[in-house]
Amino acid sequence: MTLLIVGSHGLLGRHAAASFKAAGMPVVRASHQPGADLRMDLRDPIDEAAGHLPGGITHALICSGMTSIDACVQHPEQTRQFNVTQTIALLQILLQRGIQPIFCSSDLVFRGDRGDYAEEDPRDPTTEYGRQKQAVEDFLFTRKEPWLILRLSKLYSLEPDDPSPIGQMLTAFSAGSAIRCADDQTVCPTWAGDVPRALQLLMHRGARGAYHIAAPERYTRYRLGLRLAEILGVEPLVQRCSLRDLALREPRPSNNSLNVDKLLAETGMRCAALEEMVPEIIARREARYPRAAMSVGVPG
Repeated sequence: MTLLIVGSHGLLGRHAAASFKAAGMPVVRASHQPGADLRMDLRDPIDEAAGHLPGGITHALICSGMTSIDACVQHPEQTRQFNVTQTIALLQILLQRGIQPIFCSSDLVFRGDRGDYAEEDPRDPTTEYGRQKQAVEDFLFTRKEPWLILRLSKLYSLEPDDPSPIGQMLTAFSAGSAIRCADDQTVCPTWAGDVPRALQLLMHRGARGAYHIAAPERYTRYRLGLRLAEILGVEPLVQRCSLRDLALREPRPSNNSLNVDKLLAETGMRCAALEEMVPEIIARREARYPRAAMSVGVPG
C-alpha cells in the first residue's frame, strides 16, 4: 500500500506522514507549500496536478481544506469552491484511478444540540463549514467504489506552536492573559497523532464507510480552560461566559461530541485522554521557551 497525503504540511498531514513512514509504509506528500513530493493546490485546476501523480498509490488521505468557520461564513463561495467543488473533482479522479479516498470530515456535520453522535445519525449542520463537509460526504455516499470518511473533533498537537484551542489557551496563560471560555459548548480535544494510528488499523482491515475518531473525554470550554489553568496554577485567568456573549459571525453548536463505539469495536483503539498528554505538551513548551515558561504541576 502507498498513501498519498493531500495537505501534507498541515497539522494532520504532518502527523500522518510521520506515522506512516515510521510504520514503513510508502508515503507521497502533496501540498502547495515547498518541500512536498508533489505540488498540489486545490485553488488550481486539479487535472494538472493529478497528471503528475506517481503510479502505485492505493489510498489518498484528503486533509487539505479551508477550515476557518468564520472564513466559511464570511466567504461562502470562495471556501465552497475549495472545500467542495475542487475537493470533489479530486475525489473523482482518485476513484477513476482505483485509489481509495479517505476524506477528513468534521463533527460539525451534526446539528450539535445533543452530542454523542453515532456514524449513522442524521446530519443537519448549522454552520457553513459543516454544510461544505456534508456536501463532500454526500458525493461519496453515492459512489460504489471503496472510500472512507473520518469524522474528527478539534485536533491539537503537542508542539509549542499548536494552533488549536489548547495551544491558544496555554499561550495566553504563558503571557498572563485572561481568556473567556463558554460553559455551554462541549468539545472533545483529540491528539492529532491518534488519527493516523486509527487510520492504519482501518486500512489494514480494508474498512469502508464513515468512522468517528475522537478522544472519549468531553469538556465544556470553560471546564477545559479551568483544568489547564489548574495545572498551571493560574485559575484566575479563566473567565466563564456563554456562547451568546461571544462576537461570532455564525452561531456555534453546543455539543457535537462523537460516539466512537464503532472504532473501538472494530479496532480496539481508544484515543488518548488530554490529561495524559498535557505533561508532554508543557515539557515541550518549557524546552522551547524556557524564559517564558511557567512553573507548573503535573496532573494527579
